[in-house]
Amino acid sequence: MSALVDLKATEALPLIRRAFELERIDESMHGAWGDVLQEIGVEPDPDDPLVEKSRRRREERHAQMFPADLRENMAAFQARHRAERAQAAERTAAQQRKQDKARKEKNKRKAASASRKANRKKRK
Repeated sequence: MSALVDLKATEALPLIRRAFELERIDESMHGAWGDVLQEIGVEPDPDDPLVEKSRRRREERHAQMFPADLRENMAAFQARHRAERAQAAERTAAQQRKQDKARKEKNKRKAASASRKANRKKRK
């Protein structure tokens, strides 16, 4: 199923749906049926009972795999990780702006130098 989802194979949706109905899909890999539909690029039908059933199965499995205290720790870790990634992106953007400014100043100096050189040749 992973390859089909990665390829966004909409023609395989009936087959994937049947696998979800037979509970042959591990929702911890690509998420519930609604998540798979969104990833492929199809809007899930909110009235589809499989969307809710699959989401519930995923939540139950997630609760079994991760006890409540671990889920709280994981949520805190994920929040810290998102904040660190945002800070790193900001630092990278600031570094890029600094490099761009330095590059522009260097190009300006080189252009001025070339202009002075051309003007000296004209005077001679």
